[in-house]
Amino acid sequence: MKISRLLINCTILSLTALSFGCQNNKQATNKSASTSVSTTNKQAKPKRVADDLQSKKNKFIFSGTLTKKDKEELAKMNIAAFGDSVMEGCKDDYQKMFPKIQIDAGVSRQASSLPSELAGKNLPDTILIGLGTNGPFSQQQYDQIMKTLGQRQVYWINTNVYKDWRQDVNIMLLHGSQKYKNAHVINWYQYCRNHDDWFWDGIHPNIEGRQKMVDFVGRNLIADEKFK
Repeated sequence: MKISRLLINCTILSLTALSFGCQNNKQATNKSASTSVSTTNKQAKPKRVADDLQSKKNKFIFSGTLTKKDKEELAKMNIAAFGDSVMEGCKDDYQKMFPKIQIDAGVSRQASSLPSELAGKNLPDTILIGLGTNGPFSQQQYDQIMKTLGQRQVYWINTNVYKDWRQDVNIMLLHGSQKYKNAHVINWYQYCRNHDDWFWDGIHPNIEGRQKMVDFVGRNLIADEKFK
């Protein structure tokens, strides 16, 4: 009897251990499967297309300081400028930096209206354009502007507007500078991107921002002259 009871007890213990082991293995399997499913279902973060243009070659990012001679050279420049409310807000600062500048800027202005406005005008050899705040424009419109301006040196100020079209506009301007030898990009977006304190509303420069913007434009024009 003792032997039989001993055998029965051993059998019960063996079955209990086996059952416990199976449960552990099942839990481990389920955990592994759960982890696998979780990993599979977890979507990779979408890659952002860089719109800061930092990886692009652009010689017109000039961070030096304007000398007295530089300012004298800028004061001699004949420039025609076309822009929207951002340029309109900087008008006085532009006129101080470039006394001979002709500024045609207005609120809500878009690049699509520029080709017809340029036609037939007697323009100087240097053109400054600051558009893209109020909406995108097509490659065809860009090409039309460049063809209308002929061989003049055209400086496009890219946009820092926090809208979906900012990236499209800025990249198109960069590609345009590679397509046309007389088209240049003034990379205002990269220069001001970490300076929220330069703006009233994130788009339109305040007093300090206006000075920074016009000074940056001047430094880029001087840099271009030095590269020639």
